[in-house]
Amino acid sequence: MACISLCMIVRDEAEMLPAFLESVRGSWDELVAVDTGSTDATPGLLAAAGGTVLHRPWDDDFAAARNFGLERAGGDWVLVLDADERVGPALATEIRNSADDARRGAVSLRVLNQLPHGHVRGSRLLRMFRNHQRIRFRHAIHEDVSEDVAAFLARSGLRRADLEAPLIHLGYTRSHAAAKHKKERDVGILLATLARDPSDLYARFKLLEQARFWGDRALWASAAAETAAALDGDSAPALRSAHFAGEMVALMADGLHSDAGAALRHLESFACRIAPSAAYELRRGELLELLGDAAGARAAFIRCLALEGVTGNMQLATTRPRLALARLALAAGDAAGAAREGERALALAPLDPEALLLMATLRRALGGPSALTRFAEERLVASGDRDEIHSAVREAALLAGDPVPGGP
Repeated sequence: MACISLCMIVRDEAEMLPAFLESVRGSWDELVAVDTGSTDATPGLLAAAGGTVLHRPWDDDFAAARNFGLERAGGDWVLVLDADERVGPALATEIRNSADDARRGAVSLRVLNQLPHGHVRGSRLLRMFRNHQRIRFRHAIHEDVSEDVAAFLARSGLRRADLEAPLIHLGYTRSHAAAKHKKERDVGILLATLARDPSDLYARFKLLEQARFWGDRALWASAAAETAAALDGDSAPALRSAHFAGEMVALMADGLHSDAGAALRHLESFACRIAPSAAYELRRGELLELLGDAAGARAAFIRCLALEGVTGNMQLATTRPRLALARLALAAGDAAGAAREGERALALAPLDPEALLLMATLRRALGGPSALTRFAEERLVASGDRDEIHSAVREAALLAGDPVPGGP
């Protein structure tokens, strides 16, 4: 049986580690953890689980910390995971089977990022590969090993496997991120990266994402202006091959322009420079909707839905355009059409606040107070006693002038 080295970076993860260690039981033979300055029980928990804990001062370089652990890994395979991730039994079995397959040299995992209100964003990440001294991580933040792995596979003739059982990531919430001071850390690393290499488009995209995530309009505006300048002129880097280009362009347009018309013109100026993008079409549709072009908006939202298979962000490519189509139907007086799109959105994201409020309001408008009560009962049975459901029902009742459930 092949030996798997589980390699981690940790710092003050005592809250997350017990559940993580339980979830990865049986998935590893050696555990190598690089601790970058914990002040809680993290090192002790890892040592008690049988892990080797290495101590390395934090120097704003995730790749360097990852590679420090790789130097000590002695297994045939390296498995890279974080404390805020969870491995289920099905994935553990797939990991073991992959390690014992002599034809495989690397493995991608299907990572599901849990977002607020039950949304999930999926992505494929290269998290497992044969232990080789020429495979190392690059980039100080959002570190990546794919370039070295691709070269290794080409040399060895081995192939990559794509596992299907999901790896659950719990960490994408503002409260969790704020507790870890991630904004200051990540923005600082990205700015330092761009100071060294202004042509790094991925760092520019991630800086725009940080501005949006934290609602920092000043950072958003400055990052957008600098991105626009970097993309201007004959020497501008190519966008077509960048999988994130559509979303980056949409973020840039919104950061530069508060006027919908100006934002749309800026967005559309990049139409021929990027690959088809759900993020691009969704934002284009929203801007057209704001400008009163219902036909153009509908076409953009339908194009967005057609790109579901080429994006890991299912909320962006399914739920959001469905709700947008429902808004357009309502504006045209088509309540039944709006209800159909709303039901589709709710099936995709049962706790989405906009979908819940839309359907609660429509049920009340079409069937009266008793229909709203039945809607609440249905959702509570389907999803459990959740605040999102109660909030939507109260808001729908308030809009209709009914006595508010749970009110004074």
